[in-house]
Amino acid sequence: MLVSQEVYTRSGALFDQTIYPVNSDKKLIPLKQNKTTAIYGGYSRSKAAYMSIIRLRNKKSETYRIVGIPVRAVNKLNQAKKKSNEKYLAELKTVIEPQIAKTKKDRKTGQRVLVPQEFDVIIPKVMYRQLIVDGDQKFTLGSSTYQYNARQLVLDSESLVTLSKNFIESNSVTSEIKNNRLIKVYDDILDKVNKYFSLYDKNKFRQRLNEGREKFIRLPIDSKFKNNKKIAVGKREILQNILIGLHDNAGTSELKVLGLATPFGKMQTPKGIILSPNACLIYQSPTGLFERKVYLNTISPLK
Repeated sequence: MLVSQEVYTRSGALFDQTIYPVNSDKKLIPLKQNKTTAIYGGYSRSKAAYMSIIRLRNKKSETYRIVGIPVRAVNKLNQAKKKSNEKYLAELKTVIEPQIAKTKKDRKTGQRVLVPQEFDVIIPKVMYRQLIVDGDQKFTLGSSTYQYNARQLVLDSESLVTLSKNFIESNSVTSEIKNNRLIKVYDDILDKVNKYFSLYDKNKFRQRLNEGREKFIRLPIDSKFKNNKKIAVGKREILQNILIGLHDNAGTSELKVLGLATPFGKMQTPKGIILSPNACLIYQSPTGLFERKVYLNTISPLK
């Protein structure tokens, strides 16, 4: 079945609602222009309306990176675009510059200062849920820092029967057979993940699933409860959680019993998602029947 994700931009709230105190260890944004964070505290981050793809320039290589464009900057950008493309690009670079600047310690004063980086704007507007293929990784954008898996898991017919309610609740199937069949499902999932889901190398998800096989084997078939409190997680629940984290969407799940500290499927790159020059943006029709592919290495920077 052909499926395409709806892409969109955001408007409304300019910042995350929480206001952090002065002594917070977070990098804060002023509440207002005349209220410094050193006295009044501030917001932890601003809300992004959409994203841009930039190319960082340095002596060694060229790096493509995704950056967020804050909601609070959209009005100025729209006004600049009405005047000319040059003014729009200048304003866009002003918005992006602080996000990619590096901090460096000044040798004379000992204070940390921001050092600008040279960059080009490749694609000025990239929407949420944009589909991207980069090598063997296929994902959509949840933000400039979050990737959502876009590769669908396909299991064999025997695994699908094992996961069905009728099989598990059947009185004609012994517990030993059910247990062995559930282990086979885990192995089927591992086989597909190892072959096709390289995106899950982030946070060592793929490694942890492989290492967690022995832990999975020792689990009971069903979760155990005592006085309405869960005392043991079962194989069936773990498999359901794995499928949630591997689904073609933003879903995440808990797999702490297998040694995964981070919610399974939560793929975050705090400093911004990095793309290779061969990355491809796929623009799809609502039906998924028509699509247009754009490769980053074929796009000239905005001037």
